[in-house]
Amino acid sequence: MKKRNAIVLGAGIIFFSLILLPILIYGNSKENSYTANVLIENGVAVPAEATYDFELKADEDDVYKFNLDWWQDEEPAFITGMCIKDPDGETVFVGTAQMMSCDTIPQNLKSGKYEAELTFITDNDTYTAYCKSHDLEVSGDGVDFSEIVKDGSYKVDYRINVEKANANYTAIGIGLGIMIGIGSLIIILALTKNGDDAQSKYDERQQIARGKAYRAGFYTMGLAVLVMFVLEMAGISLPIERSLTYFMIFVLGGLALIAVNIWNDSYFAMNENPIRFVIVFALISLFELMVGIRYLRTGQMVVNGILTFRAMSFVVVFMLLFVLAMTLIKRLKDKREEES
Repeated sequence: MKKRNAIVLGAGIIFFSLILLPILIYGNSKENSYTANVLIENGVAVPAEATYDFELKADEDDVYKFNLDWWQDEEPAFITGMCIKDPDGETVFVGTAQMMSCDTIPQNLKSGKYEAELTFITDNDTYTAYCKSHDLEVSGDGVDFSEIVKDGSYKVDYRINVEKANANYTAIGIGLGIMIGIGSLIIILALTKNGDDAQSKYDERQQIARGKAYRAGFYTMGLAVLVMFVLEMAGISLPIERSLTYFMIFVLGGLALIAVNIWNDSYFAMNENPIRFVIVFALISLFELMVGIRYLRTGQMVVNGILTFRAMSFVVVFMLLFVLAMTLIKRLKDKREEES
């Protein structure tokens, strides 16, 4: 395939994926937000409560979930009790947290005006009374508010996103993300080629080495799957989401393949420009590092002691840095051999 055609193909895949992605995300959800300005004076919240309404149009045949988010860089010096009521006054969600970012259990909802009641809690008695009045479980002796409450002014943005709880939307979203990745990869591979041909060209020695690399990648993935199987049979669970575990196994196989290829001078094709490859990998690493740091700072990377799929950004950074490091080490090795 000609380089120009490959770039057009990759750009087309990205373009159509980007058109469908916002339709999937925004066409299936409605976000409502409220900003609370709370003053803590002598350990008392002013105001102590707040209420805001939002409209919802729901289909009787569908189930919905609330995505609740008031996670921010600065922790508020109080606990928020949130109670959401439907148009009939029935409670559809209630919970407490200093900060929160979660999805609720899918449920049928009615069309109409919903009411979100916010209670700003600064002492254990109020917290216990709130939990009991809303049938929430109080763990142990409650909460140590001496470690939380501090006088000052706090601004908290509460976001309630309502969306259809259909697993297909998540799958489609992931699929579109993969399509964008494939389109980007096609363009990157085309741009790293010398000349007008986008197809990688390897000599006979490189093709033999690449066969060894594929075997190494296959065996590494197989060994990783076997280890996970043994751990699962032994009842040992790792504090890692299963989706992230699968991705890490895939990356391990890829690293083995890459390492063998680089060490045998078969990673870069004869018509590829390694310098362009290194530049692209460095830029992608920087972008993924920024994404990973954001998830880490907002507390979305580790939830309840479990490493979530959002850690994929750091896994990708590690993989790309591994490629860059292996390439540099191999070049230094070749240079020393030439000098000797």
